[in-house]
This record gives sequence, structure tokens and C-alpha cells, in this order.
Amino acid sequence: MIYQSMAAVYDRLMGHVNYQDWVRGLEHQWQKLNIVPHQVLDVGCGTGNLLLPLVQGGYQVIGIDNSPEMLSVCQDRLFEKNLSSLLLEMDIEEIQLPKPVDSAICLCDTLNYLTDESALERGLKNIYHVLKPGGSFIFDLRTPHYYEDILADAEWMQKEEGLYLFWENDFSQNPLMNMELTFFIEEKNGLFRKYVEEHQQRCYPMEMMKELMEKMGFKLEAVVSNLWDRPLNLEQDERMYFICLKA
Repeated sequence: MIYQSMAAVYDRLMGHVNYQDWVRGLEHQWQKLNIVPHQVLDVGCGTGNLLLPLVQGGYQVIGIDNSPEMLSVCQDRLFEKNLSSLLLEMDIEEIQLPKPVDSAICLCDTLNYLTDESALERGLKNIYHVLKPGGSFIFDLRTPHYYEDILADAEWMQKEEGLYLFWENDFSQNPLMNMELTFFIEEKNGLFRKYVEEHQQRCYPMEMMKELMEKMGFKLEAVVSNLWDRPLNLEQDERMYFICLKA
């Protein structure tokens, strides 16, 4: 299982990411779309790095994830800050909500983990159906440049307090990226315990996604390199953001 042993250390590994800027970028996009979302669906919410600041900003957020370990961390963080949000252990291919929402987000490479095209279509179709008419859907994907030139077949190590991560990539099955993550996590006795997770993502070309969004019934408003509308350069940018409306 992925994001199982990793859940306890995920936030330490992602400490360099400015999630508050992402939230401000989402609000910038909603303003451009002339949308004031009251209910937001966070698909693949993980430990709540976007969910918590959205809740703090006054939004009603439903978070779904298929990792109970990541959801447990998210719930603990909500409790610590005296916040509340509906969290559901749910796969993107099987989304069921009590009522439609105004907006959906799916960030941090979540859709890249759907390595089968039919699974991706089912996930997008489910998101379409849980949105209100005119609702927005904002998601990101890693660019081909990121897989081909940054990850490629590289290996590296990341060191944080009480934690070592060894990352090995294999892109020989292009468009599938296989990643083996080996963790050494320090325990209370000062010893380190080893954990291994194998992750797999799929590289989806931009043009393919454009066609798929149209097929699903979405109106694609823009594809940009960040949530502040910087133009996308596929030869240099590592991430692409799709801004969509339910037609």
C-alpha cells in the first residue's frame, strides 16, 4: 500500500511546499471564474495541507482519500486546531456524496496515480457528477518534462530530522513511472526502522487531457503553470494546472 508508512512523515518531507500560496491561487481562480464556493471537495486530501487552510478560510470542505493513514493524520490536525471537516475514505473512482458541491480540487499529482486510462475517465466522470452546474474543477498533473528530464531514472536521498528517504526511479516503461521509496524513521529508542513503499504514476500529455476533459463534459478555461496564471512552458515547467467548469 502507498501512503501507509509514509503518512507519519509526509508533512516533514513536504515542508518546502507553500500550501498557503496554493490556497490563495485557488481563490484567485475562483474569483476569475466568478465563483464563491461554499462547499469544496478536496480529492486526494492526504494529511490536509490544503484542506486545513481552506477550512480556516471559512469554506466547508469534504476531504476524500483512499489512504486511512493519511486521513488519520488529517483528522488529528483538525482536532488540534479545533476545526471540523467531513473526511471520507473513498477512491476517486467511487465518489459518492450526500449532495453536489460548488467546487472540486485535485492537486499534488493525485490524478497521476491513476495509471489506467479507464480509471482516469471514471474518476473524472465521478467528479463531474458531484459538481453543481457551473461548478469549478481545478486539478494539476506533472508534465512530461518532469518525468523525462527530472525524475527519469534518477536516484537521490532526502534527509530530515529523524528521517532518511532514499528515492529510486524507473521510467523504462514510459509512460509509467515506477518509484521505490525507502524510509528510515527514527524511533523513541534512537534506532531507525526501515519502511519501503512502491509508487507508480502515469505521465499524461496535455493534449490528451484537453480532449478527455471535453469528452467528460467540462469546459476548459485555461491550462497554466501555476495558479496565478503564469503561461505554461512544457519544455521547462514541472506541473500544469487545468482550470475547468462543469458545462
